[in-house]
Amino acid sequence: MAAARAGTAVDPASTPAASEPKPPPGYVQVERAPAPASVALPVAAFVVLGAAAAVAQVNEVVVRQPQLYLVSGTSPGTGVAALAALAGAAAGLLLPAGKDARSRLGFLVAAAASVLALSGAAWFFAFGRGITLWLPATALPFLVAALVTHAAKLARAALGVAVARLGVLEYLLSPFRLLGIAVVLGAAASAEATVGPLRAGALLGMATAALSGFCPSLFAFVDGQPIAAPRATRWTAASALLLGGGLLAASQRWVPVGSVPSFVNTVIYAEQGERQSLMVTSGQDALELFVDGRLKVSMVDQRRYFEALVQPVLAASERHDRVLLIGGGSGMAERELLRHDDVGQITVVLLDDALPRLARRLRWTRELSEGALASPKLRFVENEGIVWLSDNDERFDVIVVDLPDPLDYLDAKSYSVHFYRLLARHLAPGGVAAVQATSAFYSPRTFDAIRASMNAAGLSTREYHAPVPTFGDWGFILGRGDGVVPRIDAERLSPWLHGVTVQELELLPPDVQPPEPSPENLLYDMSMVEIFAEERHEAGL
Repeated sequence: MAAARAGTAVDPASTPAASEPKPPPGYVQVERAPAPASVALPVAAFVVLGAAAAVAQVNEVVVRQPQLYLVSGTSPGTGVAALAALAGAAAGLLLPAGKDARSRLGFLVAAAASVLALSGAAWFFAFGRGITLWLPATALPFLVAALVTHAAKLARAALGVAVARLGVLEYLLSPFRLLGIAVVLGAAASAEATVGPLRAGALLGMATAALSGFCPSLFAFVDGQPIAAPRATRWTAASALLLGGGLLAASQRWVPVGSVPSFVNTVIYAEQGERQSLMVTSGQDALELFVDGRLKVSMVDQRRYFEALVQPVLAASERHDRVLLIGGGSGMAERELLRHDDVGQITVVLLDDALPRLARRLRWTRELSEGALASPKLRFVENEGIVWLSDNDERFDVIVVDLPDPLDYLDAKSYSVHFYRLLARHLAPGGVAAVQATSAFYSPRTFDAIRASMNAAGLSTREYHAPVPTFGDWGFILGRGDGVVPRIDAERLSPWLHGVTVQELELLPPDVQPPEPSPENLLYDMSMVEIFAEERHEAGL
């Protein structure tokens, strides 16, 4: 029985394998192809990143950087950069793609990354060192436009068939994918505008260099076989990464990242002196110079402020042979003084000579000051105003004081009774002093405290104000030490004023009058600091 069972043939239909489904005759089973999305994704990612990098490069080098550094009234204009970019784009399109498009594409992307990484530093140093801006305004847009357009031409030759075959464009046209791309690109554009042109160029250059390293992997994926990146591409991409990283690290020393959000407009240049920090910002087609974070010169209305500061005191003083300027250095107050041929020697006392050195180098300040800082009539003294007044006995026919607002006790001592007594001591017979006295409208109590302190120091005063758009309605006070109230001679003043009359200067409406007299500002009781802080808070400043 056992032998019979052993010899009995097993029916194949009764085995477990018989229950498994079998392919029909003639059917050859192959591995399942990957989903279309998984195939299209790498190519789509390269297309999106490449297009975004191209747009970002053109926007940064052809549009944004020229707009920041080439404001209206300067030479060259932004049109020069646009023309250079058009010429570069034409050159990039005319160059033949050739048969080795894939091997050259990565190199061109890496080369564009190097130019982009250098662009911010090139503008920064050309602007700050007084070098002609024609070079960055023409060379950078031409190179970037030529490299970007030729790289796009090579990308079309290298990937055009793959993009069409894989349906990459249809893949990207999904509403949710488009929304995601828009969000990412918007965030990148916002970050680019926030970090400033120096860091933006370095960061975009590093990102573009990383994209060039993706080219060999992409082509290997499309072709199904590994492709080695040419040595020139590897070296150029590595150089762009190192260059961008080095410039990004160095930018912290040139423009500390913590200082960038402190300004409304974009910081395009910064310099640190021994005792003061200097920054130039650009926005709304105008440049502004800041000293220790406080606005010193604005292209918008600098003439209004410095005319109102200087011209009335010249019209009120009897002689102009010897002039003292405390807090100058930008060249603007010096320009107003030098408009009068009878002005003799001008002694400029400033905290740090970094300001006049920078103002001489910057083309826009040289032009606004009409070359005043080169005048042989100027004598610069590097010292704190109150210290210099204490250590010297020179007398002057005209004294102009243009010091920072009394935000803290260090600055407020130059608004004290003691300081104004020193001014009175240095006035020659018939001499007149002029001080900037904060806003008569936004800080009337501080304005009155300055007047009270000058009166307590023995100075007879006359107040006036002038509209200055960047500052607001700004106040000034004249002081004379011989008991005579200063009088502004309208005939002597009118030819030098623009946009305001003498009568408007001296008219102080009721809304700039404090509700009660303000106290004097004393060295041992600087109440002005608290008063000014309260008024700034009430004004939302």
